[in-house]
Formats: sequence, C-alpha cells, structure tokens
Amino acid sequence: MSDLAKTNHFDPLTEGEREELHPAKETTHDMYTPDTSADPEGSERRVSNEQQDRMMYANWLLKDYEVSSKNYYGKLWPDGKAHLVPKESFIEAVLDCHNEGMAPEFIQGMHNQSLKDDAAQEAYKLMSDCYGRMIELGRPHTYNIIVGIGSGATNQLAERAYRRYLNDQALDGLAAEDSPNQDWIVNRGAALMQASIDASVWVRLHEEACDQADWRPPEYAEWAMRSAITKKLVKLADNNDKKYRNEDINILDAAKAKEALKLVC
Repeated sequence: MSDLAKTNHFDPLTEGEREELHPAKETTHDMYTPDTSADPEGSERRVSNEQQDRMMYANWLLKDYEVSSKNYYGKLWPDGKAHLVPKESFIEAVLDCHNEGMAPEFIQGMHNQSLKDDAAQEAYKLMSDCYGRMIELGRPHTYNIIVGIGSGATNQLAERAYRRYLNDQALDGLAAEDSPNQDWIVNRGAALMQASIDASVWVRLHEEACDQADWRPPEYAEWAMRSAITKKLVKLADNNDKKYRNEDINILDAAKAKEALKLVC
C-alpha cells in the first residue's frame, strides 16, 4: 500500500470515518434546477389544444383522421396548433384493401377493365414505346428507368387501394332499404374503376420493362406499399385540414352558450 502514489481522494483505510453528509435543511430558489427530461406544461397545453381544435372538424372526418399537436412523423406543427393526421387504423385498413386487391381474380379484373378502355390503351402503347426505347440504351439508364416505373406503379396501386376502401365503406354502410344507386355511391364506384384502370397501365408497363431488361418479375413488398399509402393519406389529411377546418366554430359555440345562459328577469 505504501508504494501507491498519493492522491487527494479520501481513503477510509487511512483516514477513518467522516461525518455523514446531509442535504441542506432549506431549499432556496437558487438551488432549483429545471427538469429538461420532460415538458409537463407543454404536454398539458398540447392536449388542451387537441381537445379544442377537435371541435373545428366534422365528426365524419374524425373516423379516419385524428387531431394531433404533432404531424404524423412526430414533429410539432409550425403554427403551434393541432391538425389532422391519419389514424393508424385507417392506414392498416387501406393496406388491407390493397392486399385483398392483389388476389389473382382482382388483378385479372383490373387488367380486363384497362384493356377495354381506349384512353388507357392509348396511354399504355405510347409509354411502352417511349420507355422501351430508353431501356434499349442500356446501363446505367435502365436501373433508374425501371425504378421510376415501379414507383409509378406503386403509387397507382396505393390510389386503387384507397378507392377500394372508400367504395367498401360506402357499400358496407348501406341499410337494407337504401338504394345502392345514390349518386355519391355511384361516384365512388366510378373512382375505383378509374384508379384500377390507371394502376393496370403502370403495372403492365412495369412488368414489360422488367422483362425487356431481363429482370425478374416485379413484386410490391408490403413495406413499400405501406409507405406509399401512408404518404398518400398524410397528404389527404393535410388537404382535408385546409378544406374543412372551421376556425369560427368555437366563437359560434361560445356565443350560443352565452345566449342560452342569459337570464331574463
């Protein structure tokens, strides 16, 4: 022990015990250290904003979207208010519609509708010719071209899945006595048909491009489709927020409440 270098640290073996240390009996303001690991006041304020801002939207919107002080990716909105973001259940439901729509009978039906559509066939032939000539240029152009076509196909399939969801919701919500020929239901069916036709054009282009480049047939992985669907629904949430948000509703409600509570005597 005597060979060890001397230090200024306390050594109980050589210096014995010291008096036990106790905290100060009184805590003064200069001893306060703010807790930076949490923001309870900010959190409480954000919850209050969400509750208040929820009143600014129609109830039908809050079925698929929720009001949040943060955007879908977890960042606070620049204006400090709460806005619409898609619910996770909404994203999962649209993804389920995509997975169901990739069954062979639905894919075949999608292509059959596209092959009967003159405008779709004209678009397909034009793009097939242009992309085919570009792929003939060979590397390094081929990779970027096919990836771009694949991205177009993925986005169109996401649109088809969303339209399938809306159409299914409309039909599932019909009562036995309701007519399925109402304009809004017919319009949803027409939108689904057009989305399927457009998706068919891009899927066929993708398959043709992969075959021409001697690539394996394209596959649409669930993670890629989830990403495309999520981006689409986040954008729709933003559009619906701008279109349907009613900033005056709190003022109107407050005025009505005040009038209702007024005593006449």
